Amino acid sequence: MAMTAIVVPETAEWEPTEDSVICMMYAQASKSKGGIHIPDVAKGEVFYAHVVAVGPGKTVDIAEDGTPIRSPMHIKVGDDVVYARFHGERFIKGNTYYLVMPQEAILTKLTIPEDDKMGYFVPARHGEVDESFVLAPTAA
Repeated sequence: MAMTAIVVPETAEWEPTEDSVICMMYAQASKSKGGIHIPDVAKGEVFYAHVVAVGPGKTVDIAEDGTPIRSPMHIKVGDDVVYARFHGERFIKGNTYYLVMPQEAILTKLTIPEDDKMGYFVPARHGEVDESFVLAPTAA
């Protein structure tokens, strides 16, 4: 099965639309904070990411003056989230994997102290992680 990600230049800028959320994907670290080696069989795909941009909210109606009435965004820039499997579009920007998905694909916010997070998760970087766990499957 072929795997894909959209590659964009590092200078590219994004502006999510509607209820879209852009996240930097995390990968499982090779060793825990305490130095315990995490076996490859336990790594798998990590459905954990850091929110770097959010859209203005889904348009639910149009006001009399023509401005959109939007549903609120419950996810904010800086949140760490757990997302549903098989959602979103993956892309590579500056050697780091990102994911664009609708807010509804986010299952929960997850707060892990920064010192602990880096002991278990690292940013998913092109060439440094098992790409079969990061890239989206495509039709054969």
